Amino acid sequence: MDNASRPHPLNDEFAYVEICTFPEIPHVTVVRLDRPRKRNAINSAFWNEIGRVFEIIGSIGDGCRCVLLTGNGAAFCAGIDIGDVAFFPTASPTSTD
Repeated sequence: MDNASRPHPLNDEFAYVEICTFPEIPHVTVVRLDRPRKRNAINSAFWNEIGRVFEIIGSIGDGCRCVLLTGNGAAFCAGIDIGDVAFFPTASPTSTD
């Protein structure tokens, strides 16, 4: 989050996603993928969080009409985390972060 943004009321509920708003643009919610050490690669827990974020945003009276999806770190998203055994049962287990 930068200095001009403020955390969204849901922000603390998620480990892999950062949610914020900007007072100057009240109907826009910024959703940042936040797993930069893995270039925002999506593991099964991350996948579930993303789904939950988009189910909830805009339905809780936050005034959201637009979502800006971005990523923290050097990459927007590297895709699916191929080391996650939930997505690839034959893969060897690796660190979840």
